[in-house]
Amino acid sequence: MKKALFTGIILLFILTMNSGCVISGITGNNEAKHEVTAIVLNENGGTLLFYLLESMNSGLVSVYISNTDIFAIDGTTISQDDFKTGQLVTIVYDGLIAESYPGQIHACYSIRIIGEAEEDDIANALTKYNDFNERLGSFIQAANKNNHDYAAFLAELENNGFQYIENEFDKDNFLSVLRRSLWIGDELISIYEYETSDAMEIDAGYIDAGGATITRPDKIVTISWISSPYFFKKDLIIINYVGEDEAILGFLYNTYGKPFAGRVIKEENNPTPQIVGGTPEKVPKLYLSIQNTDIREQYIEALQLTTSWTVSYDDGTSYFYGTDSPHPLQLQQTAFDEATLYFTKLSEEIILHFNDDYLPQTITVQRWPSEYAYGSQDIQKYLDKSDHVALNESSIHLEDDGQNYIYEIHATWHEGMSFYAFRMITGR
Repeated sequence: MKKALFTGIILLFILTMNSGCVISGITGNNEAKHEVTAIVLNENGGTLLFYLLESMNSGLVSVYISNTDIFAIDGTTISQDDFKTGQLVTIVYDGLIAESYPGQIHACYSIRIIGEAEEDDIANALTKYNDFNERLGSFIQAANKNNHDYAAFLAELENNGFQYIENEFDKDNFLSVLRRSLWIGDELISIYEYETSDAMEIDAGYIDAGGATITRPDKIVTISWISSPYFFKKDLIIINYVGEDEAILGFLYNTYGKPFAGRVIKEENNPTPQIVGGTPEKVPKLYLSIQNTDIREQYIEALQLTTSWTVSYDDGTSYFYGTDSPHPLQLQQTAFDEATLYFTKLSEEIILHFNDDYLPQTITVQRWPSEYAYGSQDIQKYLDKSDHVALNESSIHLEDDGQNYIYEIHATWHEGMSFYAFRMITGR
C-alpha cells in the first residue's frame, strides 16, 4: 500500500477518544491501536486542523505524520493536499498522547475521510482554534521582545551613528547558520543569526576561548585571523569582529558586554594581563646580514609570509592570530625590492637575526633558482626543484655558482611558526 510521507508535518486537532483515552498525561500502550473522529478545519502552511465532536475530553493535539496511510471515503490512497475544510475523518494511532499544549501524538497509523461535518460543529471548532491562535500569538510576541536579532543589531548601529554596507549571505562553514556581514568603512563585521537562543548558545560553545578553533560535532575548523578576533553574543546572534578600530570596539563592548571568545580588552580598574613566559606578542621578524663584503655591510628585513601565533596571558586568556600568504615563487618581482641580498667575491655567509633574540626551536631553509619565480601560477612542478640549504647555527654558508635564488625559511616556536623569504642576486 502506498504511504504518504510527511516527515515533520504537524496536524493540529481537538479530539475525544472513543476508546476512553484522555488528553492530559500519557495513556495507552505501544501495542494497542486507538481511533478518534475529528473535523478537518483547514490547511494553513502545511498544518491540518481537526476537531472531535463526541467527548468532553477535547483539546488541541499535534500529530506527527511519518509513514502514515491516508485514505479517501472509498478507501483509495490520497495525500494531505486532498483534505478540505468540513470533512469528517478518523485517526488511528498508538494511544499515547504526550502531556503538552497542544498534546502530541508521535505514532499515527492512518487517517481516513468518512464524510462531511455539520456547519455549526465546524464554526464551533474554528472559534476554539482561533482563541488558541490568539493566545499563542500574544505569547510569541511577548517572548520575542527580549530576542535581540540581526534587525536589532542594525538598529543599534544606526542609533550609534554608524553607516554600513550590507553584503550577501555567505556560507563560511564556521558555524551552523549562514553568515551575514557588513562593512563599516574598511572594517568587516560578521553576524550569525539563529532561530532560538538555545541554538545560538550551542554554536557559541563550539568556539574556543582564543577564538582560533571551532570544534563542531562533524569537524574541527582552525582559523588564521589577520588581526585580533572578538566574539560577542546576545539572544539570537553571534557577532564576530576582527580588527582594532576603537569606535567599533567601544560600541560592541558597550552594547554587548565583554567578548565570550577571542581577545579580551581588560577594564581600566583591573590589572593589565601579562604574557606568560616572556613570549613576544607578535611573530618575530627576521633580519639578514652579510658582514664580510667588498661593497658595504648589507642588512635587510626578510619578507614575512604565512604565520600563526598564540599568546597566553597570566589571567588564563589567550590570543591567536595568523596570516596566509602566497608561496615565495608566486610573489611578483617587486615584492623583493627591499628583501634582496647581493653576493660578491668576499661574501661568506648570511647571518639570521630574529628580533627580541627570540630564537626558533627549528629552522629549515630551501631555495629555488629565480627563473622559477615571480608570479608562477603552476608552482607544483617547481616545488621538488628546490635545494635544501644547511645551517651552521644561525648562518647560511654562501657559494658562488653564478645563479640568482629565492630563499624560503621556515621557523617554528612553541607558540607558532612563520615562513620568510628573500632574494639573493649574484654580483652587482
